[in-house]
Amino acid sequence: MNRPVPNSTRLTNPMPDATNEGLHAENGVLYRRVILLEVQNIKYMTSLEMATGRPYDKIDLSKIAPELTTELAELVAQNIARGLNISIDTARSRVAQYYASANPTQIETPSQG
Repeated sequence: MNRPVPNSTRLTNPMPDATNEGLHAENGVLYRRVILLEVQNIKYMTSLEMATGRPYDKIDLSKIAPELTTELAELVAQNIARGLNISIDTARSRVAQYYASANPTQIETPSQG
């Protein structure tokens, strides 16, 4: 008569290579890639806001990186000026107006007092 083999109740590691240094390095590279893609996504969303005046996200880039916002605004203004065949000053004012309308938190309201 054969006895049944008892099942082990000991917990096993579902990832046996969890202590592998290569796995940690690979995870670090993947996390870095995700962060870089997210930063690129925020730049694209901000550029769309500057070009269209529609809010695409809830992130106000000018509060996070004001120097990046001015660089993006200049690039978008140059593209609008070239694409619509208008002056660069008109394009800059449109970009500022569109970005302010897409991010109403930037518009300062008079304090009530």
